[in-house]
Amino acid sequence: MIIFPQAEQRFNPYPFYMNMRNLHPIEYDDKSSAWGVFRYKDIQDILNDYENFSSDLQKWQYPEHREIQRNLITSDPPLHKQLYNQISSPFNSNIISELEYRIKEIAKEILDHVIEYGHMDLITDLAYPLPLRVIAELLGIPPEDHNLHDKWVNRLVREVGGTVINPIFKGHHPNPTGNEFLFTKNYTET
Repeated sequence: MIIFPQAEQRFNPYPFYMNMRNLHPIEYDDKSSAWGVFRYKDIQDILNDYENFSSDLQKWQYPEHREIQRNLITSDPPLHKQLYNQISSPFNSNIISELEYRIKEIAKEILDHVIEYGHMDLITDLAYPLPLRVIAELLGIPPEDHNLHDKWVNRLVREVGGTVINPIFKGHHPNPTGNEFLFTKNYTET
């Protein structure tokens, strides 16, 4: 079962998603080795079921055993909550609202750059680089090192098996309960 809209549906994927919600709410795609979950309640249930759908990579079965350091991306509660509380204060709504003007400036700079090319991909050209740039500035990383910061973030996400980029696993790897991890899309290019 194909769980991603086809190229011709790219600008209007809503009928595809409505069909999936109604007829195929949970489907496995052999081609991408990924599960598609299309109903909000199902997604909420999965995200809150740490026993069967764990983010803790230490619980997963690996082709070769290696130690994975647990962090915010690769942990379940209560450790996840402890780590989140340690880093969340700089990102509270009051501080973010104070940054609103700077965030708009950064977005304008990114869009001005995109305009030079005459086309854009929303995710690649705006949604991905904008938070990276804001976080780099919050951390005090000088502009000349922003590209290095981006590379480090990408590498960190890849190496810990993040849910966006995951070249470590090829095929599905069940967690100890026998349920496949539903949110991993296996990319091989990097």
